[in-house]
Amino acid sequence: QAKIISVIRASKLVEQGCLAYLAHVRDVEIEAPSIGAIPLVSEFSEVFPNDLPGMPLDRDIDFYIDLEPSTRPISIPPYCMAPTEFREIKAQIQELLDKGFIRPSASPWGAVVFSKIDLRSGYHQLKIRPEDVPKTAFRTRYGHYEFLVAFLFDQCACNFHEFDEWGVQAIS
Repeated sequence: QAKIISVIRASKLVEQGCLAYLAHVRDVEIEAPSIGAIPLVSEFSEVFPNDLPGMPLDRDIDFYIDLEPSTRPISIPPYCMAPTEFREIKAQIQELLDKGFIRPSASPWGAVVFSKIDLRSGYHQLKIRPEDVPKTAFRTRYGHYEFLVAFLFDQCACNFHEFDEWGVQAIS
């Protein structure tokens, strides 16, 4: 019968020269939790779309990213993640590619991964001005991509103020 000891006791025994074997036991049958299993997502399920819509219609206003003239491209290499996170990123990238929201990029810009969640706020309903597309680039283990629609950005709020005013004028 195996005797279980604490980590502290095991460390002391190894320091004293005792032979030790390390085993990592995990259940490979357990699947990674789905996004629906996250309590906050379940509580507010009405704001998390089951499926992303396609590309937005052409509008008079495009999303833009204005930079100071002296701004240099920022590029950060991907960081380490757990295998389940890599699988999720790969699946999400494929979905965004399939929907036409992103494309492979050769931009000198590159954030690690955008992590904000679109809460049906309409951020994906504006196309990004073509000259600003390279500024949306992000890097993953699976490649370098850039957004074609305003999707997941904090800066959308200021652009949406302008868009809302345009919408009111269009209705009037």
